[in-house]
Amino acid sequence: MLQELRPDIGAAFEPFCGGHMMFAGLNSPIGHAAGLGFEGPVTAVDMDRLEAFYRSHHAPAQLDLCPHTDPSVLELVNARGYAIAELNNVLFRALDGTENVDVPDGVEIRRGRPEQAGQFSDILTRCFFDKGDAPEGFADMLSPLFRFPQALTFLACINGTIVA
Repeated sequence: MLQELRPDIGAAFEPFCGGHMMFAGLNSPIGHAAGLGFEGPVTAVDMDRLEAFYRSHHAPAQLDLCPHTDPSVLELVNARGYAIAELNNVLFRALDGTENVDVPDGVEIRRGRPEQAGQFSDILTRCFFDKGDAPEGFADMLSPLFRFPQALTFLACINGTIVA
C-alpha cells in the first residue's frame, strides 16, 4: 500500500517468524521488524534473513520485541550485539460491542473515509510532534491506513470539523 503511494522510498513488507519485517524509507519510525518469535523459536538463519532484508535497503535492522516472544530471540539479539534503543507499550481494551459510550455534547464519532486520510494524518502528526519536529514523511505513512480493506478508521468531529 505505501509502495503504491510513495514508490520513491522503496517500501517493502515480508512476513517473518510470526511477525513481519517492514521497510518504509530510511529513518521511518515504522521501518522495523515486529512480532517475531510469537510462533516459536527463531534461528540464526532467520536472523541472517532479517539482517539481509534491511541491508538490502541500506537500513539498520531494528526490532520491536515483546516479553512474550520466544527466548531464542533474546539470545540471538544479545549474541549479535543488538542494543535497546527505546521501550514501547501498547495498550488495548477489548470491545464487546454492547457497551454504550458517552460522547460529549457537540462531538460526533464517525467512520473515516479515504478522502479524509490527509486531515487525519495532519492532526495526528501535530499531536505527536507539537513542536513541529516530525520525521520527514511521518504524515505520509499514516494515510495508507485508510486504504486497507480491513481497517476501521474513526474520526471525532466538532461542528463537522475533524478534531481527532
